[in-house]
Amino acid sequence: EYFARHGVVDYVLVQSFGATEGAPASGAAEAIVDITSTGATLAANNLRVPEDGVILKSQANLAAALKADWSPEARGAAKQILARLSAYQKAMERLVVSFIVDTKNAALFDGFGLDGSRRMAGHDETYFDLVIEKSALQLVQDILSPKQIGMTVSKPDFVFSPRNELFERLAGAIL
Repeated sequence: EYFARHGVVDYVLVQSFGATEGAPASGAAEAIVDITSTGATLAANNLRVPEDGVILKSQANLAAALKADWSPEARGAAKQILARLSAYQKAMERLVVSFIVDTKNAALFDGFGLDGSRRMAGHDETYFDLVIEKSALQLVQDILSPKQIGMTVSKPDFVFSPRNELFERLAGAIL
């Protein structure tokens, strides 16, 4: 359907079992269709997704058999998997902002930051690693800039919370 909508009539579908991204560089293909999540492998091979080139957006789903025998070991494994999955999802929405302020200005950030934030107070300075929603970045920048305070911003891989809400939902359904 995608090819027809875009007027592409001369193509061959070939099943690939790996290294698909290398096909254009080797001359084996002029273009490829590949399933990718981040696009990092495409970029590493000097490939790009054309502006109108997304054929299908997909996502994985995790399903649990509620009537299965949920032994303590199975519950433990599910708890670990769901904790990591939840932490990964939270990390996609968060940033870590790191900066140092004079201790006298540290109170500006009391109560600021989400799970995983940390604050280390020294004699004259306080170091912050604030885990924030992406939308709060400008607010932090607006507070720090007038005080001539720089910051670094990074993306966390995982942000774990004290509660494992995904597992709590599963545990409530299988009891």
